[in-house]
Amino acid sequence: MGNWVFILRIFALVSLARIWSGVYGLNPAVVPDLLYFNGKPSSLPSFVPWAYGQAPPFNPRDPNVTEHYAWRFVEMIEKTDNNSALSAQCFNDVNNWLQDALTGRLYALKMMDSFGKPPAGISQGNILWFGDFDLCLNVKLPELRMSDEDRSQNRTLRAANYCLVRIETNGLVPVNPAFGTCLPRSCTPTDHAVFLEKLIHFLELASMVRTTNETLCVEHQPVPKGTEITHLIFGFFGALTVWATIIHLIIRVYDRRWKRTDVMALGDRANFLKPYAVKSVVPNFNGQIENLPVNRDTSNLSDVGFVEPTPAVTFAAGSTLEPVLTVQCDDVTPFYVKLIMCFSVVHNINRIFGPASSTHLVYLDGIRVLSLWWVMLGHVYLVGQNFFGNRMDFRDALKGYGHQVVLNATFAVDTFFLLSGLVVTYSLLRECATMNSRWPLVFAYVRRIYRLTPLWMATLLIFMYLVPNVIDGPFVLMVKQMGSPMEECKKYWWTTLAYVNNFIPEDKTKVCMAWTWFISVDFQLFLLTPPIVALVVKYPRLGLMLLTFLLSACIGAVAVLVAVFGLPLTSSQLHHPMPASASFNPSYEYLYDKPWMGGINYIVGVMLAIVLFRIKPTGRFTWNIFVLTIGWTACALLAHTAVYGLYYGGLENPTDMSVAERTVYAALARPAWALAISWVIVSCYYDFGSVVKSFLSLPFWRPLSRLTYSAFLFHYLVIQYYFATMRELMYYSFMQGCMIFLGSILMVYPCAFMLSILVEQPLIRLEQLLLFRRI
Repeated sequence: MGNWVFILRIFALVSLARIWSGVYGLNPAVVPDLLYFNGKPSSLPSFVPWAYGQAPPFNPRDPNVTEHYAWRFVEMIEKTDNNSALSAQCFNDVNNWLQDALTGRLYALKMMDSFGKPPAGISQGNILWFGDFDLCLNVKLPELRMSDEDRSQNRTLRAANYCLVRIETNGLVPVNPAFGTCLPRSCTPTDHAVFLEKLIHFLELASMVRTTNETLCVEHQPVPKGTEITHLIFGFFGALTVWATIIHLIIRVYDRRWKRTDVMALGDRANFLKPYAVKSVVPNFNGQIENLPVNRDTSNLSDVGFVEPTPAVTFAAGSTLEPVLTVQCDDVTPFYVKLIMCFSVVHNINRIFGPASSTHLVYLDGIRVLSLWWVMLGHVYLVGQNFFGNRMDFRDALKGYGHQVVLNATFAVDTFFLLSGLVVTYSLLRECATMNSRWPLVFAYVRRIYRLTPLWMATLLIFMYLVPNVIDGPFVLMVKQMGSPMEECKKYWWTTLAYVNNFIPEDKTKVCMAWTWFISVDFQLFLLTPPIVALVVKYPRLGLMLLTFLLSACIGAVAVLVAVFGLPLTSSQLHHPMPASASFNPSYEYLYDKPWMGGINYIVGVMLAIVLFRIKPTGRFTWNIFVLTIGWTACALLAHTAVYGLYYGGLENPTDMSVAERTVYAALARPAWALAISWVIVSCYYDFGSVVKSFLSLPFWRPLSRLTYSAFLFHYLVIQYYFATMRELMYYSFMQGCMIFLGSILMVYPCAFMLSILVEQPLIRLEQLLLFRRI
């Protein structure tokens, strides 16, 4: 608390009111004595007289006091030296501006009003004083200060420019305070820093604070070449999509092969059919639809299974009380029409909202969507903590029981790892058994890269070249001061293409698209999956032994790293590292984005897939109420311990949890969570969790699940855009956090839908057409 009290004294810049309060027509005689005192009234908090005690003494009842201090400040600016001097043009314009302010000209008053000012809540972390960004940039230069040429041509010129100056406090606070300045347009970033430095000297605070060399101003940036290329790429896909959709609709209206009158009589479900030619008609009496074309579930973050096309469609039509016909049809749609339909919005929308395939585990849709929402919740708070003015209140809230769901949102990522291992392994096992071949294992690598890379690269282009053109504000300047992530991507874009951005660069603050580390880790774990599946198919026991060894190695690696380096277990500085090794590097991420952490849940998912594949859900399973009660109770206890273990371990102080306690928690929390999620999946698979299965299998989840990958890539951009375009710090409350989270969900999915329709779905359909001759 002492540091914040010290900041109160350092930034007693409210004394600026003494300079220009008279300009606004305020009579200091009516200002409460709280602001103007020489003594130290006992009724005030102890830090208040200390904060203002160093201000130059003056008579608070003197109506000319503000002008007196203003002219003293102007005289100080005129005193230049070699180390701190305004440039000549800036000095003249600043002098004219201050004179206009003293005479009450509106443009000058607006510029002063745009300066950052000390707000309430400094002791709670409100140390970013941006002022009014838009007001400063919208101030127009009066004709009085225009050149003869500008005045003759009736030009409207901007009078001022906005800059963000950072202030050094000798390390007393973790973040250098920021101060927004609004000076005449001719002033450079150095001039803004010098001006604020002189103001600090004027307030006799030079011994305590100083400006840094990080000052940045709003300035016009040349359009990078990559921006034009990005526009061309997305313009091409957009034009192709519109053209294909128009052609598709024309074909459906005028091509006789699209008329369905012949098959409509065979039942309502024949509406799913595209143009087919009747191949054979066989009578039967079952009255059941044997096989209808279905839309394969795509766009799942973890779905990479090999697909074997169905060469013909067989279905039955009629009543169960009468003999019916089995009609076998062949698709006669020309290849060029199928090629066009790959980019048709109509067909791609049908793929997103269409029914799931008979082999799809529909209850995974609900788990997948809820996990993504949990990831989004964690990212809202992770990004938002830099934009909350009451940071101390925010940190205290994270220590509470209710906020442990936010603090431990990382378990949502572990759920994705488990689902990835489960779906990949189950799909590969099924295809190996169906085709009696190992080719699906080889082809899985190509298909995985094809599915993940295009959409990831499209998001990378948006992040690097489109996002910078649509955001502005003081926070954008602050991000650039600390190192723009867009600029880092221009250096390390290749790490995403190579799926190694979780290892390169080593400095975690320079990672390109840092939230996409999951895709790299998931791909690295996937590289080992086909060989393991081949080993399991050939030698089941040996394969299970290898998986057990790998799981134990991952758990051991996590425990050893935490024990050696005393690693913190949260990302919100509620824990401090307590390294036992001199080689500890605080800028390196040892656990969170590495495969040995994610591998725990991934390997459990692989093992679970083997169990589910070998033990089919049949009627021979009889689960009594006692077993189910024990299972669900253990599931709840394991999940609760994993999520709330840090709360019980101690979060009040950064060093509450010892290294030994951290080691035990880090080694056991992920396996406990994996077992809890596995029990939910097993219950749904064997149909003894009917309530849970019904909820997770609701049709509502299906289209959202198919947008999971694009939503995962795009959600962070939406959250960043919201916070980066703010003009001042936000007051955090639980309701505020909920509103931002719910608003993010509503904004993310329309963006993900457009990205999927434009890029993801057409490429998936093109792959199926070229490789399997089907869409």
